[in-house]
Amino acid sequence: MQHFSIAACLAVLSGLLSAAVVAFDLRRRPQPMRIMNAVWILTPLWSGAVGLAAYFSFGRAAKPHPAPTTGEACRNGRPAAEPDGTAPENLHSGTRRTNGTPVPLRDKSCADSPHMRMTEAKDQSGRMIADMPCDKRSEPEKEMHRMSMTHATSGMEPDGPGAGGPGKTEMHGMPPHATKTSTMKTDTTETEAMNTGTMNMGTMNMETMNMETMNMGAPRPRWQSAVLSTLHCGAGCTLADLTGEWFLYFVPVAVGGSLLAGTWITDYLLALVFGIGFQYAAIRGMERIPRGEAVVRAAKADFLSLTAWQAGMYGWMAVAIFVLGDGAAFSRTTFRFWFMMQIAMCCGFLVSLPVNVLLIRKGIKKGM
Repeated sequence: MQHFSIAACLAVLSGLLSAAVVAFDLRRRPQPMRIMNAVWILTPLWSGAVGLAAYFSFGRAAKPHPAPTTGEACRNGRPAAEPDGTAPENLHSGTRRTNGTPVPLRDKSCADSPHMRMTEAKDQSGRMIADMPCDKRSEPEKEMHRMSMTHATSGMEPDGPGAGGPGKTEMHGMPPHATKTSTMKTDTTETEAMNTGTMNMGTMNMETMNMETMNMGAPRPRWQSAVLSTLHCGAGCTLADLTGEWFLYFVPVAVGGSLLAGTWITDYLLALVFGIGFQYAAIRGMERIPRGEAVVRAAKADFLSLTAWQAGMYGWMAVAIFVLGDGAAFSRTTFRFWFMMQIAMCCGFLVSLPVNVLLIRKGIKKGM
């Protein structure tokens, strides 16, 4: 008997400690749905280390991302470190890394611009194209700047057949205006190619972001959805039993002269109230529907699962009282009583789980 008391004490303390660990972790990683914070705190109270392992396995929310800094915004949402593991660009010192090599920024004022990449754009041959002061000029002014830089470059190159450098097409015997026209067309082609490459990179970045969003919001496996729905249902029952048992300790209620019957009926009614309230909060968190409709849907979804949970609990408590005990109810101030309640909650979970699976399959209840 002494060993049983020690085991009961350890089980209850384990539940309290596990719930405290989850509550502490939820301060840093709160659940996307607020009601699930209460669910994950109440679950380890009766499941102990098993509930704690379930929380860290598939219940823990993703770590919130910090607000992007100015430098990160300039890099279109890239992480602080470069893909190759090198340090990110230093916007204050006027340098950044390109393929792992530090490259000075042409204009430090461009550091805070979302178009910083255009400042040091290169053409297909790897040649640095003229600097542009961020996004301060209009498109016609930018085009005139490109044309003037192209003409200035072509004026330094030798004349003659085939003497044109990259991006310059000049044929012997053609009038000067034809050569300039050809140069302008070639430069325009290069600019279009550069812009197309930039657009492709932007498209790839957007696709990557969409894929990450899809992965973050990917649906859970069915068994996890069913388990979470059952734990959500059981959290209402757990809270009802905790408050109900302590209320009945100070204000005993008897039905037909039986305190046990009064206790079970009171706990069941409280479980319906708390359980439907939890389901109502979940429905309102997922869908913005009228409150009356949400209450009806919550009652329809959780009535059977709550009843199954409480039936499993009462079945075990009946065994503990009339088979394992002497027929008298346990004192609520002992570890033995709350240890029996923990086992009763586990039985309630096992009975309610298939009911939740059926309700989800029939479309009566949505999986968590």
